[in-house]
This record gives sequence, structure tokens and C-alpha cells, in this order.
Amino acid sequence: FSRVPFDAVTRQRWQGCDQSAADCLSLKGFSVARTELASGVCVDVYNLHGEAGDTPHDAELKVENISALIDFIADYSAGRAVIAGGDFNMRLRRETDRIQLERLEAATGLTDACIAQGVVDIAEIDKFYFRPSEQVLITPLTCRFETDVFVDPQGGPLSDHDPLAVRFGWVGVPDESLDCL
Repeated sequence: FSRVPFDAVTRQRWQGCDQSAADCLSLKGFSVARTELASGVCVDVYNLHGEAGDTPHDAELKVENISALIDFIADYSAGRAVIAGGDFNMRLRRETDRIQLERLEAATGLTDACIAQGVVDIAEIDKFYFRPSEQVLITPLTCRFETDVFVDPQGGPLSDHDPLAVRFGWVGVPDESLDCL
């Protein structure tokens, strides 16, 4: 769902999976859509679902997956503003996960939107990252785990982890040399 137009969605599946957390039962990976906020002002919006589990093989796959995401962002989103969010299945409290998230940030220029808002939860697996560009300044305005909203009629959680909602603000300068859509 989107209030603004976006280009075709590109999907990229992860190359491997580990049976330990039932990762092979779903099509995990990431998708991206170039989204036009206003005429000539665009941001690449990534949605992803990461490898779960904490076996040594899961850790290897997470390294491969983050590498694939880094490479894709470097190629597809070079010089562009980016928002990347989803179920990373990585926790800051787990050293191997934290190292990969820090590597993602260092290699792509992405910033954790919640940490930028002072919301640090080392146990959560849903994350949003952002990167401004020369044409688009993106700023996270709010970061909230919606534990009271994402519930069934009896008030029980609808997921095995808390859903994350981040609201972004933006200011953009149209650049007709960039092809938004």
C-alpha cells in the first residue's frame, strides 16, 4: 500500500537457508521499489525478511545475506536516498548479528532509525534504516514498537515479535536527471 507512486518491485531471494528456524519454508530475501515522493524526488524503499536462527550455519548465511544486500544497494541505489526495513531476524544483543548490522551501516551509509530517535532495544528483530542523498533529506520522526495496536480481539499479540512503526519526514530538491519512475 502506498499513497505515492512507485516503480516496479524488484525481488531478490537469499541464496541459502537453514532448516533450524524453518527458513527454508518461506521465500526470504528482500524487495525494493523506487518511490516518488514528489516530482523528481525519489527514495529507494527496501523491504526484507532475514535468515532466522542462531546456529553456526545461520550465522554464515546472515553474513552472505548482508553482503548481498550491501552489493545490491551499492549498485541499484548509488547516490540515492534509501529506507530499508523489515524483519532482519538480527538482535543487537547477539554479537554475530550486531557485527553484521554494523557492517551494513558502514558499507551503505545507512543509519538505524530507532537508534537515531534514542530508542535502543537489543532484543528486537524488526528494524528500519535510512540514508539521505544530496537531493533528499530523510529524518526519522518517530520510532515505536506497536505492542498495543498489533493484537487480536482478545488483546493477544498477532506475531512472535513486536511490530515496528517508524514515521519519516523528508525535504527534497527535484532532480530531473534522476529517473524516479
